[in-house]
Amino acid sequence: MENKNIRIEFLDDWIVNDNEIDKKIYDFLKNGINYIYNKNTTLKDLLTYFTNNIKHFWNRYENWNIEDEYSEISLKRNFLYVYNNIPTYIYNINIKLEDFINILNIKEKLIFKENFIDFGGCGDIWLIDGIRYYMNSKENSKHNTPHIHVQYRNKEVSISILDGSVLAGGIKNNIQREAIERIMSHQKELALAWNTKTDGKDIDIDEMNFTLGG
Repeated sequence: MENKNIRIEFLDDWIVNDNEIDKKIYDFLKNGINYIYNKNTTLKDLLTYFTNNIKHFWNRYENWNIEDEYSEISLKRNFLYVYNNIPTYIYNINIKLEDFINILNIKEKLIFKENFIDFGGCGDIWLIDGIRYYMNSKENSKHNTPHIHVQYRNKEVSISILDGSVLAGGIKNNIQREAIERIMSHQKELALAWNTKTDGKDIDIDEMNFTLGG
């Protein structure tokens, strides 16, 4: 079986504090790696390899179970890939790495950014001109439709990611129209965020063609 090579690099935000990590981990994160893969290698294999190489970094935390970091949901939440300088959520970690590289048309290197998310809290998606767009991790509630919360000044509205309809609340009319237009033009990115960050019902996505946000 033919082996191939891809350069993997990690943004500096993985290096939390130089004096908290040993030289081996520091070199691994700072210098990147040349990763060997074949046609059967999945993106999950790569993310697991990464986690294996820095797993004792978490030993300093009490009550931390490193095995939790190998679950599919944790691997998706811990990593963003950087495409055209934009950190992007990973939807399908079981995709073949070769397909992932080809879809993104990666020629030289694949870059990852850390994405540790507190699943107990809420996650901001954008903050633009005083308009806050965010999702709660616990979204399996009365709103069964995948949605995003938009907050402006002291008011809030919940807007469907699927069709831009208003599910609850309301904000200033022109701001609300602007928010709906933005949401509709970024459906892919928001669908990836919804499936990755929340416990709501997943949006059914064509995994092979639905890879890039925006």
